[in-house]
Amino acid sequence: NKYPYVSYNPEITYPRGVGHEPVCVVEDVGSAVKKFAVGDLVTGHISRAFATHLITGTQGLVKIPDTNKRKEFCLGEPLSCISNIVRAAQPEYGDNIAVIGCGVMGLLAISALSGKALQNLIAIDLDDTRLQEAKLYGATATINSSNQDAEAVIYELTNGELADIVINCVNIENTEMASILSCKDDGTVYFFSMATSFTKAALGAEGVGKDV
Repeated sequence: NKYPYVSYNPEITYPRGVGHEPVCVVEDVGSAVKKFAVGDLVTGHISRAFATHLITGTQGLVKIPDTNKRKEFCLGEPLSCISNIVRAAQPEYGDNIAVIGCGVMGLLAISALSGKALQNLIAIDLDDTRLQEAKLYGATATINSSNQDAEAVIYELTNGELADIVINCVNIENTEMASILSCKDDGTVYFFSMATSFTKAALGAEGVGKDV
């Protein structure tokens, strides 16, 4: 969340604790705490995550299962975001879903959606290596949009229906229309990107007559 801090934002005051959803080791607990114990590895909705020590309640905390991994490799914050994406999307049996962008967040989204009995789970990227990874994570089809017409391929894969849900995980500008054109009327587009212009998305959808 660096963007508000590197530009002028009158709503942000200083000093200010920054960061959220860290992975932490429990160092002490109150007498009423029963779910957690000293030494547990936890994550969850915790603010001021860049601090060395935090005092917080138990609401929203999740214990990470025992693991030999270093805590730096336990991805609390990204997986919290992916959980929110899947819960918001609420895919139904037989849906067609397209994920645009196969970086870390896109691949995690594909992995989380791969067990949802979808008709198609389509990965879109410019990099063939990432698209190969997407197949390992559960994508049923891949599109390299540098040399393929993504909308046309999705149209063919879905028998002319296009995607029920499009999830944009591309953190570069001007990908709004690619998402909208890949989605069917009455479908849903989720922009999981700090580069999204919702004005462009709204005007673009209106301009092509898409009700998404």
